[in-house]
Amino acid sequence: MIDLLDCPLPLRVPWTDEYLASAVGEVSVAVTPDGRADALVEDEDGTTYFAEPLVTGSASATREHSEVVYLQSQNDNLRQSTDNKQTEFIGIQQDYPPEISWASEALEKEYPHARWARDHSGNGMKLEPTLGQSVRWSSIRDPTDPPPHTRPMTVLVQEGEMLYLPVGWWHYVQQVPDNRGKVIAVNYWYDAEMSGNTWVFISFLRSLGAPEGIEKSESDHNEDE
Repeated sequence: MIDLLDCPLPLRVPWTDEYLASAVGEVSVAVTPDGRADALVEDEDGTTYFAEPLVTGSASATREHSEVVYLQSQNDNLRQSTDNKQTEFIGIQQDYPPEISWASEALEKEYPHARWARDHSGNGMKLEPTLGQSVRWSSIRDPTDPPPHTRPMTVLVQEGEMLYLPVGWWHYVQQVPDNRGKVIAVNYWYDAEMSGNTWVFISFLRSLGAPEGIEKSESDHNEDE
């Protein structure tokens, strides 16, 4: 949570009802029976569905019975549309800053891709850049030296224990060998659909970090996603 007194977002003009109606006009709104969009719902025969809201124009939206009508603005559609169409809010884009500078630095980083290869000259290993390929990745260069203002968690998984790591949590793994110098762990991977809302959320979590002054370079090869 960031106090906006320390991180001001000044509006060019106040967003009054009259101004928004004039500058924005018709927008898409979500309509649900109970105000819960993107939620699990059980129908009359007991089947559970993942249900999305009815989306309709604000001018034609009417509240019937207990229906909830609201503007569901997410996925940065205040600044851009996710379906290659012009955002509905272009009329007010000049009213607010185009970006949050520290967030752009931390969360919108792309690095050129490379792969380690053996140097045939006998000088160990070298990086071989992959032409035309880039990767969005965490801006943390050294996971053992966390950036300021972060609170990393350290978890030691003992023999017979299991750690559940939610999808998208950036993590760094170190192995602690026993007195014979060995350690064996079994990993179960439950993947997630990386599209739509999930991709936006995963991109945010993956890219946390990058305080001012961190060098823009390849991620540490020990980082694990």
